[in-house]
Amino acid sequence: MTIRCSSRPGRDGSRRHNEAGSGTMLVLSSALLLLTAALAAAIWAMASSANHRAATAADLAALSAAGALQSGELDPCRTAARIATKHGAELVGCEIDGESVVVVAAVRLRLGALGSPAALAGARAGPEHPPFTAWSRGPARSTIGAVPCC
Repeated sequence: MTIRCSSRPGRDGSRRHNEAGSGTMLVLSSALLLLTAALAAAIWAMASSANHRAATAADLAALSAAGALQSGELDPCRTAARIATKHGAELVGCEIDGESVVVVAAVRLRLGALGSPAALAGARAGPEHPPFTAWSRGPARSTIGAVPCC
């Protein structure tokens, strides 16, 4: 004897399992999955773009500040801040180390309800010399977050 779970009898009088609406749920769950994947891809693309913009701004700011330092300008960090601002970044750190300049630039992400983290990047410009402790993992690193990378 077979027992089937259904409250409605079929045409022939037997009870059958009703699957009405299951296709709708399948389509809705698939659409939700695709929407979530698209949102994750968009956030990743924004973070990647902000990271590249921060790195570019840091590189250009460091080069400009090193050029200003070598030409005898009194405040090369002001030049670095101006260049970083022109490239849509904020200069969050600038240090003069002899003839070299080390800068950290930040680009803010605007993610609405998810917050606004910063993409940070550091750069060094000046004469070549052995790396010092602040660059223990290499001079071209950048991160997404609220803590400076150098």
